[in-house]
Amino acid sequence: MKRFRRLFAVWALVAALLAALCAPASAVFFLDVQEEDPYVTALSFTVRKGLLSEATPGRFHPDNLVTRATALTVLYRASGDTQTWPMPGGVPDLQGNDWYLKSACWALGLGLIQLQGGRLLPDEAITRAEFCRMLARYDGSVGAGVLPAADGYVFADAASLDTETRLAAARCAAAGILSCQSGGRIDPQKTITRAEFAQMVYRYFSLPGQPSLADCGETLETVPATNRWTGDWELDFPLSNVTAVSDTLVLWLNQRIIAENYPERVVGFGMKIGGDSLHGTNYGPAGYHDCYHVTTAKYNQKNGVDAGTALNGQQSYYGYTLQVSGVSKQDPWHQEAEDSGKPTWQCTWWAWGRAAQYLDTRYGLDFTAVCNGVNNLGNGGDYYRNLSRYFKSDMTPSANSIISWSNGSWGHVAYVEAVDAGGIWVSSADSGHSWRGVTYIPRSDNPSNPYPLSWYSYERCNGFNHLDYAADGTPIG
Repeated sequence: MKRFRRLFAVWALVAALLAALCAPASAVFFLDVQEEDPYVTALSFTVRKGLLSEATPGRFHPDNLVTRATALTVLYRASGDTQTWPMPGGVPDLQGNDWYLKSACWALGLGLIQLQGGRLLPDEAITRAEFCRMLARYDGSVGAGVLPAADGYVFADAASLDTETRLAAARCAAAGILSCQSGGRIDPQKTITRAEFAQMVYRYFSLPGQPSLADCGETLETVPATNRWTGDWELDFPLSNVTAVSDTLVLWLNQRIIAENYPERVVGFGMKIGGDSLHGTNYGPAGYHDCYHVTTAKYNQKNGVDAGTALNGQQSYYGYTLQVSGVSKQDPWHQEAEDSGKPTWQCTWWAWGRAAQYLDTRYGLDFTAVCNGVNNLGNGGDYYRNLSRYFKSDMTPSANSIISWSNGSWGHVAYVEAVDAGGIWVSSADSGHSWRGVTYIPRSDNPSNPYPLSWYSYERCNGFNHLDYAADGTPIG
């Protein structure tokens, strides 16, 4: 029954993802947003209407504070205003190349935001009271005038506010946009997080009498909470549990891998390193991380690829690649691998950590203990020989095995996620600074090299170490 429940959960998640793929092509996916988060409905609205989206590539950062520039830009987008507003003089922190220039000129021209000491202070976090005042002014001069009157609305901590701001806060509270705190307080000087801001924007533009805002063509796609590792092998290794590997499942696994092993710096499209425009990951036609269209961020000694080389989806060098510089957090199995001395994002680091995860979640076994205390099996070319002491090893592929290649200086190793009639699906890292992701390697007709690496043509396949069987062929566990 437990196995049935697990399989049912897997297929329920697969069905949900298949349904998500039917959405418009420009879907938005955030690694730090879960479907059960209380602000998801509001965030979905702001994304769909083109008002508020990612803070950094793939991240919404719900706990970050909203700046004055962001707040006025969201209202500017909602207004649909297309006219050219003159740039006011004498505002030292408003320049011609500022990303918020148009929205700032619009807001200042209509009097929706006040200068402070002659400055716009665009990067300063906006307070609850400030945004209420901005929203009330917008409602009266640009919007539909839907905020209710609330002259008698009294707060316990509003004495410091001027009459206009106090009334604006009261109207927002009466409309359900501003939530009161305990003791009838509104905390007027409290700054607003991006999650709170999304909810306030959503509540205002959902008030009765508001005209419908046009959709921008983007949708927010949420994923189940299980996009993080669950400790259940049937959920954490989804490709090995189906009869046919779909693009949906590959994208799903890629998302989960990135979510749990997210680098400190992912170079988003249009961003720069050393003055050069680069991007380390692409969201793909469906808005997902696909790690496919990339430009290298570092020189690669292994194959002589210079930094800044556009791979344009070709697997001549890397296949699917994510360039990284450091790891901010990772699953405990890869943390253990790194602690053993393996360079982060090296092929051996990835394969060892993934294998350790599988043995732990499937059988409750410690990978190091199974290998008699050994946790560093050498370079990629050493893996097949060294693991053959502990696991059944041959040239027949299986899901949840380790494949290795040798013939070069170091060799290469990858984790086999799934097998089909035409080839194998593997996940791997490479050369110490990239994650190759889930890549398909077709089977060849060459019996001495049945699964050749298109990016390392000189490497020859050693074979597979099957994690489900001991070296004598008896089942593990």
